[in-house]
Amino acid sequence: MRSVVSHILAAFAATLAGGSMVRGQVRAAPPDEGPIIVGQGGPAWKGFELRRLDAAFEFSGRKRSDRLTQAGGPDQKDAETRFRETLEVSGEVSIGHKNLVDLTGAARVGREDRWITSGALEVSERNTDHLYFYDLNARLLGASRVPLDVYSRRDEQLLDRDFSTSITSTTSETGVIANLVSEVAPTTLRIFRNESDQRDRLGQFNSAYEQDSIALNSHVSLADNQRLEVGATLDGVTESQGGRVVNEFERADLLLGHTLTFGGERRHELRSFLRYFDESGRADQGILRLDEQLHLNHSDRLQSQYALMLERQARGSREQDLARGSASIRHSLFESLVSRGSLTAQRLTTSGGFESTEASVQGTLQYTKRMPRGRLSASLGAAFTTQENSEQGVSRSVINEGYVFNDPFPIVVSRRNIVPGSIVVTATGGFPTYTEGFDYTVRYSADRAEIRVVIGRGIVDGQALLVSYDVGPEPGNRIDTAAGSITVRYSVTEGRLQGLSAYAIYRTRDHGLSSDRPSLIVLDDTTDLTLGMEYQRGGLRLKGEREDHDSSVSPSRTTRLQAFYDRRLGPGSTLSFDASRDEIEYDTPTNRVEFVRLGGRWNHRVGRDLDVHLRLEYRDENDDLGGDSNGLDQIAGFRWRRGQTSVYATVRLTLVESERSETRSELAEFGLRRSF
Repeated sequence: MRSVVSHILAAFAATLAGGSMVRGQVRAAPPDEGPIIVGQGGPAWKGFELRRLDAAFEFSGRKRSDRLTQAGGPDQKDAETRFRETLEVSGEVSIGHKNLVDLTGAARVGREDRWITSGALEVSERNTDHLYFYDLNARLLGASRVPLDVYSRRDEQLLDRDFSTSITSTTSETGVIANLVSEVAPTTLRIFRNESDQRDRLGQFNSAYEQDSIALNSHVSLADNQRLEVGATLDGVTESQGGRVVNEFERADLLLGHTLTFGGERRHELRSFLRYFDESGRADQGILRLDEQLHLNHSDRLQSQYALMLERQARGSREQDLARGSASIRHSLFESLVSRGSLTAQRLTTSGGFESTEASVQGTLQYTKRMPRGRLSASLGAAFTTQENSEQGVSRSVINEGYVFNDPFPIVVSRRNIVPGSIVVTATGGFPTYTEGFDYTVRYSADRAEIRVVIGRGIVDGQALLVSYDVGPEPGNRIDTAAGSITVRYSVTEGRLQGLSAYAIYRTRDHGLSSDRPSLIVLDDTTDLTLGMEYQRGGLRLKGEREDHDSSVSPSRTTRLQAFYDRRLGPGSTLSFDASRDEIEYDTPTNRVEFVRLGGRWNHRVGRDLDVHLRLEYRDENDDLGGDSNGLDQIAGFRWRRGQTSVYATVRLTLVESERSETRSELAEFGLRRSF
């Protein structure tokens, strides 16, 4: 009886694994891989098989100390010490056969002792935590048409903040992923729960995110020249800050796309997209959008594109409808001369009775020509836009505009009449929400708002952000805008000066306004002239430019100097330096800002066993209105390996001084890891 059951299970596993069983034939199979074949050779059913097992022990420690000295106030000192011991086990197990159940994973267990003292909060405490982290995945029926992955993982990341205690970020996720392997309609279905928690040990920062989701994605080949894309996601989300729920909502995001290629050699393409988005919670949101995009390749030298977009967007009780159409053409008269032209028209209506229509036309010419010892590139552009707006009696919302923070420059929201206090800044996922006055400050002007990030808080250099705000009421108006640009660049490609380039950029923008109350609408007429030189050869790049910004609202003059050097010294060894100086002079209000940044990095491999790394960053900012500040960040570390043992250590010192405060942050961490 057992023999019969074994044969039946083996045959079932072979079928699921994609094997074939031909009557009257016997086919040999490798003992550990491939489908299971039943025949005279007997079954390959092995029950439980341990395929790999590894283990490692790690001991690590870190100490961080922050001191803040403020004019007119007492010194504040925070200190944090951690010691951690963990045991990690990883391996792979198959049940029945690798293609039936293949279980892989790693697990870490350990203990952490932590001492924290805070002079600011008058806290001194010691805590001991038991740690457990894992990453487990079971692949079922791996060689079948519908392989299934059941997974669960939990991990932790320590986020260091300048001049504050570190944040512990813990993320766990459990789910199931089913993949339909098909040449016609490959499909993925995913069901999972994600929990993310970020907090420091002093209770100043505490945020949590819980998400239950089901997601479906499929690409269907309707014919050789037609593809259908289907995507659907349903989420249930709970967001918490400070230990209390701040938002709880359900979200549905559905996408249907169709792509058709046609014409000789399928040179043309028509793409259609329909999206439905609905979110119910603290602020209900809804989007229904249709996109049509047509690409025509008339010849190797002539292409054209046409687009139509219809969108209805709702946020709370406010709704807006947007319709936009465009047509563009690209023509290469010669390989060196390319012309582009486009026409765009759109109409926006809101539930508050606001209507706006806009039409624009623009064209560019790009010319490239070989010159003695070099290459000349030039472009000429012109554009005209007319916009007619009805009276806007109430404020309207602008939701989730994307920006990137580039230290030390502010994030500029170029919109007139932004309602003071309405700006909300979040991370790209919409959470967490940053705090004005703590993470950033805002300076409002008639035609823009400038968001200045506070260094050492929640927002870091290079981070992508979402900005939402309200635009205040305005009288009815008509605005005509004429713009033009000229760019010329000459690059030396031969001789001793190879790599040297000189360039000039000229841009202008003028407005015409018609309104019964023109004094309430501020428009910025600008003329920009940029002259610069650049040298690039090998790993060296030098750049210098001067920009004169003539503006009816805020004229300025900017001088930029930059130098970069990057060199590979050998296997595992690199050396790089960078330096920049930006000087900006503003007329309204009168202000001068100077920013200098210096940096260097050295990574070096000593023999086969030792790696060392050094990093130095210096910044100095002089702002006549905002005050002066400077900072120094130094990092040194090494990693040594011998056999199954590795030792590592890093030390870091950060200093920041301003007119009213001085901060000093010290960090030292080390670790020893032994694999078995």
